[in-house]
Amino acid sequence: MSNSEKIPITGRPSVCEPSDKVIKEKNVGLRICICATVCVIIIISICFSLKFWYDSILEEREIIDNKKVIISYPVMDYSVNPPQINNCSHSEMCIYDCKYVRYNLQEDKKSCEYKDYLWLFDIIIIILLILGCLSCMCENN
Repeated sequence: MSNSEKIPITGRPSVCEPSDKVIKEKNVGLRICICATVCVIIIISICFSLKFWYDSILEEREIIDNKKVIISYPVMDYSVNPPQINNCSHSEMCIYDCKYVRYNLQEDKKSCEYKDYLWLFDIIIIILLILGCLSCMCENN
């Protein structure tokens, strides 16, 4: 007969009973500080990478804004009051910057279009700001 057969069931130590052995983790505070530092570094690096991405897009937009465009039809110049007509024609073509065409002539030229999705990024930021404000205002105390 084995030892386990000799000891009654009620005398055996239970698996469900808490044991005297408590596993103490060493340096819990240090581990929490390291995790918090890594999270902060990740958040800061994401912010810096977004800033550099945003700046590069603005530089590309500035290059497009300074691009020269030839217009060969009469256009209305809204930068002066009252608006005046610039008589551009095939024989006397007018050359403008894309920025001038966009804001003063209010024309949409294919060569002056931005080829990025910055408007989508701006909408996402605005939605996140609105949600943040709503969560602060509607917070249950």
